[in-house]
Amino acid sequence: MNESKIKEILSETVCRVMEQTAFVFPEPIDLSDGIGFDDYDMLAVNLSFNGDSEGDISFMVPIELCTEIAANLLGEEDEADISDDSCQDSAKEMLNIIVGQLLTKLYGEKAIFNLTPPEVRPLTKDELITEIDDKPYACFMVDDYPIIITFQTKDLSYERKSTNS
Repeated sequence: MNESKIKEILSETVCRVMEQTAFVFPEPIDLSDGIGFDDYDMLAVNLSFNGDSEGDISFMVPIELCTEIAANLLGEEDEADISDDSCQDSAKEMLNIIVGQLLTKLYGEKAIFNLTPPEVRPLTKDELITEIDDKPYACFMVDDYPIIITFQTKDLSYERKSTNS
């Protein structure tokens, strides 16, 4: 599968999951449009997978948006009630759901994968640029917040077809 098709599936999956799960509405954008990250404290959530394919995925999101996502997931009306742990847990949960749906879309329902637990860390602007270098990625805006997700595999030559064609 070529990189363009991977980006398309990645973008569709991220939008669908975030809309249906967290009630936020990402709009795909192009990073070359001059999106700035200086005004945001960012988190990176990373996990690796292996099995029918092997790779890594990263979800980079502003902390402020994680707080909104956590409030939506937990049914909290006041974002001030959201702890840092809940904020980070919500970002991990979003990535878990995205990865599950993405791998199924790419490799079919019969594919088998092992996922590492998601890891969260603060992300500087310089690290963000390094994270997306030479990897397929998709970029979005949710309100005024930028989101980037990268997806890199070691081998995409094996694709298992879904039986629900």
